[in-house]
Amino acid sequence: MKKITLLLVIISSLTGCKKWLDVQPSDQIVDKELFSQAQGFRHSLNGVYIQAAGKELFGKNLSWGLNTAYSQEYDGAHMSNDRFLAYNFDKTNPFSQDIINEIWTKAYNNIANCNKLLKEIEALSESSFAQGRSERNLIIGEAMAMRALMHFELLRLYAPAPAKDPNGKFIPYVNTYPAKLNPPVATSQVIDNITADLEKAQSLVAENDTIVNRSGLANGLQNKLSSVGFTQANAFFAFRMHRLNYLAIHGLLARVYLYAGNYAKAKQSAKYVYENFGPHGRLKFSEFTSELNATTTSGNRYSKLADDILFAAYDADLIANLSANYQNSYRLSTDVDQWFPATDRDFRAGFISEFQTDNQNQKGKVSDKWLESRAINYDVKAQNTIVPVLRLSEVYYIYSETLFKDGETNEALNVLNQVRNARGKLTTFSQSDETAFYQELLAEYRREFINEGQTFFAYKRLQRNLMRGSQVIVLDDRFILPIPQQEQIF
Repeated sequence: MKKITLLLVIISSLTGCKKWLDVQPSDQIVDKELFSQAQGFRHSLNGVYIQAAGKELFGKNLSWGLNTAYSQEYDGAHMSNDRFLAYNFDKTNPFSQDIINEIWTKAYNNIANCNKLLKEIEALSESSFAQGRSERNLIIGEAMAMRALMHFELLRLYAPAPAKDPNGKFIPYVNTYPAKLNPPVATSQVIDNITADLEKAQSLVAENDTIVNRSGLANGLQNKLSSVGFTQANAFFAFRMHRLNYLAIHGLLARVYLYAGNYAKAKQSAKYVYENFGPHGRLKFSEFTSELNATTTSGNRYSKLADDILFAAYDADLIANLSANYQNSYRLSTDVDQWFPATDRDFRAGFISEFQTDNQNQKGKVSDKWLESRAINYDVKAQNTIVPVLRLSEVYYIYSETLFKDGETNEALNVLNQVRNARGKLTTFSQSDETAFYQELLAEYRREFINEGQTFFAYKRLQRNLMRGSQVIVLDDRFILPIPQQEQIF
């Protein structure tokens, strides 16, 4: 892989206010100024998150853009540029090439930023940081976790599922800076590197999130989304929903292990979150959004069900990027009514809105998750910048599936029904045969992660076909992005 130019985005906080460091333009001098003090590492880490939230990554392509289009959630006849890849499977179209190249380039550039930070922080002792060891470890842990997450997103798009080809070599795992030539390695090795980074990361951030600055993660939604309870000097330790925190890293471990087919490890990670931090756990750091907050007819509706988001990208430009053509270009598939049967109560169905299209004789439907909230309440209005990346509900689904795999059927159904009931369902799913269980599990992925970009990967992992109306869509090589031409040098 070619050397990736380091881009250090310097920002003052996660509120979206960006500024370049006022130093001389030489890269060497910038490095010296930036990394000579602990504050520079705070700026550098914040820059990594801002970059990951751009529309090339979580701000569109890895959420409501390509990843959602791949799951066949949109009406392909009216889609924007994503349709060439997700519906026509035309990888040579210029619009397709743009998407293929920008995901790869931005993700590896983000990885380079993480590696640069990790290299430079070796020279600075923990005594240089305002909160000593816990702060230094926090910065290292989050950078390692982001490096792992970026590699995982690349692996899911540019390689077959591990269940299909665990030994094929598709992407490189880059953990050094500078990186000039990094050959692709086997998918199994990429997975091992990802999980090693995440395992180390969760141990590094633990002290901050469970002891030193525990309130930023444990004291409810507003604390996770703001700097409530923190002084201006310590605001760096706030906004934990928008950072790769202790719970999120454990959840990501469960996701990665499940994708790799390591059910025992996936179960271990998911069980840890379930038994300790969810609404059914010992400490209850996270909860499911109440039906009252999810269904209120006032402007203060929690349409993104933010209470149980473990990690969300912060995208200050989200509404601006969506507003131009969201309704017409990203209207939902006509299959949406099948995902929410009228006979089965589910308040998530209330997040589907009907609108008048350009054609006076035709109406379309969109997800309210991405419509602008004009709420007064801060934690509700904050939905305008939230891009969900990992939810507590997914950890519950993972735990349920791994319990089912282990033959603990009753407990598997109990955990699955806890999410269903939390979303307003009054029925209890009780079918214990494998076909019925997976049918309901995938239906839950459909309902829960609509327009969030996760549903497709559940189907890909399980090697299940998708449906587009009555048409069967086989998840074959058409759904694997090609390595950009300029990177094919091995």
